[in-house]
Amino acid sequence: MSGSFPTTIHRAMELMGLEWMFLSFFIGTLLRILRLFSYTEKPSLYYKTKNDFIQSMLDSCPIFTSIFKPTLLWGKSGHLQTMVHALMGRVKPRWPDSFRYYFELEDGATMSYDLFLPPEDSKNNEFTLAICPGLANSSECIYLRAFSEYATSHGYRVAMLNHLGALKSEPLTSPRTFTYGGTEEYSHMVEHLKELFPGTKIIVVGFSMGGNIVTKYLGENLDHQRDILCGLSVCQGYEINKCKEQLMQWGNCRRIYTYLMTLNIRRLLSRHRATLFSEEGSIKYGFKKEDKVFKATSLYDIDDNYTCCLAGCKSADEYYHAESSAYFLNNIRIPMLFLNALDDPLVPECLLEYPKQLIEKNENCIVMTTRHGGHLGFFEGGIFVPDNITWLDRFILEFADGVIGMYRHGNHPSQVTTTTDIAKEDSPVRTRDLLFVDQISAKSLNESTADAQKRRASLKRGTLLKATHYMQ
Repeated sequence: MSGSFPTTIHRAMELMGLEWMFLSFFIGTLLRILRLFSYTEKPSLYYKTKNDFIQSMLDSCPIFTSIFKPTLLWGKSGHLQTMVHALMGRVKPRWPDSFRYYFELEDGATMSYDLFLPPEDSKNNEFTLAICPGLANSSECIYLRAFSEYATSHGYRVAMLNHLGALKSEPLTSPRTFTYGGTEEYSHMVEHLKELFPGTKIIVVGFSMGGNIVTKYLGENLDHQRDILCGLSVCQGYEINKCKEQLMQWGNCRRIYTYLMTLNIRRLLSRHRATLFSEEGSIKYGFKKEDKVFKATSLYDIDDNYTCCLAGCKSADEYYHAESSAYFLNNIRIPMLFLNALDDPLVPECLLEYPKQLIEKNENCIVMTTRHGGHLGFFEGGIFVPDNITWLDRFILEFADGVIGMYRHGNHPSQVTTTTDIAKEDSPVRTRDLLFVDQISAKSLNESTADAQKRRASLKRGTLLKATHYMQ
């Protein structure tokens, strides 16, 4: 009898635990079912006034005012949109070929970007989409390559930056990787595009971290806005210091997402560990806490012990302030569109106050939010299997078509306000000295069939490059 009472209590607790487990499962299932019947809606648009640019966009881009219909069974969950994007990228993507260009920078780093060319008779081949990928992404990521194929099939030339260290097949040549707001590599790519295609007009597009980079690139130096028709930022976070505490909390599963992103960065750093944490790296950047970097459980830990050193900052807090685009927004004079989903588990809604402040200073700025979409997901159509082309893919090209239509009719803001007028504005501080390439080397890489097959196998997800050019 002495052991019966504890045993009874233990069994009761087990039963209560099972009841709570089934109750939680039932409530979770019910919520998911109810979400299926939640209403879909049009994107929300924020702008100062309906001037000629805004009105033209509304007239030429039906997607701005049309209902976004996510995939029926799971598309209204921001978590599932985000996870499907991270795990699959796209459904049944097509693989375009590309040319890869390399540049040697002043500090010994070797950067590269991929160029995707449209058919020669394309109507839009005088325009270039300059893409900056998300965190640790490159042109070999499925969603970026699929979008490039979609854009080139519609006549656009696409340039895609490869973040330093992101390509598994390319070793680093200096002890540094990309940073959250580092614009040097992106600036090299844009300048080379202007030299390679004289007279081309460029539309800059950034995904997630890439959105922060292109926004900062435009705002940190007014000269960067020359020959740029417009900018488009998708799902960026604007100012990390404002949300860093939320990213460490379990609410909305943000702590889990942060940990998974941390593992991804740790893998990238581990792949290049011998170069990054060499004696040269320790002397040049002052890396002293290598063990803490590879034991980090959050991006803040990595940034506080490693990445801040690359940017010349003493702490992660200082680094986030220096690298966040929020402090460069007010210098942007060209048309700009910022897109975020309200159910994005990585970007809290409070961060949208920063682009909304720009509306008051830039009457050609649009802030757009969607109720669904997650982080870079925006899958639409179908009951369970979404369409091959996402809502985001269609949105980007429709916006680009609208801006180009204005330009061809002579109604683009740059044809009213000249670049000379822009240059007269006060130029902001903090720009890096860049080493620009003057001409293209004739050297190219000629691969045998066997070498090409080996290279294809080594590239992420089997992407084959047509040719590789080295810039000297």
